[in-house]
Amino acid sequence: MVKLLSGIRGPFIAYGFGREGREGNILFKKPSLGGFLQDLTSCKAIIANAGFSLVTEALHLAKPYLAIPVKHQFEQIFNAYWLDKMGYGAYWEDLNKERVESFLYNIPHYVEKLDTYSRRGNQALLEKLDSLIAKYASSSVKRSKR
Repeated sequence: MVKLLSGIRGPFIAYGFGREGREGNILFKKPSLGGFLQDLTSCKAIIANAGFSLVTEALHLAKPYLAIPVKHQFEQIFNAYWLDKMGYGAYWEDLNKERVESFLYNIPHYVEKLDTYSRRGNQALLEKLDSLIAKYASSSVKRSKR
């Protein structure tokens, strides 16, 4: 990945390589919650595996996503497939310079598609949980009165 990104014009920030410092156009950083969140909110796009947490954070923040799923991990392949299918990013199991450059070139298209992504947070989930709790709590009370 480092060799690939070093041959592409533009700055990159890399986490998870176990080192710090700059190497050409790549700034390596060690894990830091505050630093990572700052970089995540200010970046143009994300290139990473297709784990659920980062994918959903990217969707919420309207960040185009180039997904490289971990091999033989169904969840990752599924997430990457749908990112690509919905037009929120791209997915390849193997990257090369042309694919990364194509993704970067198409960032405006992905941003446009991400504008249509519904960002309701957890509100719909919480409303559904409240209604289910109310439903089953009332049926529990009715059963106990019998």
